[in-house]
Amino acid sequence: MNVNTSLSGNIAYVSISYADQAVRRSSQDLTNVQYVASAFLVHDASSFSLSGAMGNLDQPSFGAASSFGGITAAAKTGNNNTVSLRWSEQWKPRVFDSFLNYDLALSHLESPGLDTVPSFASDSNRSTYSAGANYTVRENHRFGVSLAYAMVATEKALGTVKTSDSLAQLMAGASYHFRF
Repeated sequence: MNVNTSLSGNIAYVSISYADQAVRRSSQDLTNVQYVASAFLVHDASSFSLSGAMGNLDQPSFGAASSFGGITAAAKTGNNNTVSLRWSEQWKPRVFDSFLNYDLALSHLESPGLDTVPSFASDSNRSTYSAGANYTVRENHRFGVSLAYAMVATEKALGTVKTSDSLAQLMAGASYHFRF
């Protein structure tokens, strides 16, 4: 690779385990695992990034007999997945820069139900497209504008009752940064 090009990456693993070991439990045990990977490429005045994450959640159930408050808690399982892509460019003359970004987030949570508690399931999908630009004056003053459009869809089920909803969001931003 030449002097104006660099490539880097990152991989991470995070695991969280929580267990309430009291005779009368006040909370459910929890196991959560996350895998994250990212890559970055810089070439001259352009930069590209890609990142992704996968997560898993597991909470086993417990009954009223072992609960501190006499409450039954159903099991829960779920996952969360995200992907992000980004392109940035420093334009010549170097007073302008811009970016394009795409984010996708998918999540799922379910509980099979226990005793009188009905089963529950939830799915959520969010896609976000964003773009922005900055204008820098003498390295001290930076003006920025951005625009983002997001589409969100959800679906929930409680027992045999199902609902779904979707919405679209349009977000605009303006910023000013002063450096001294």
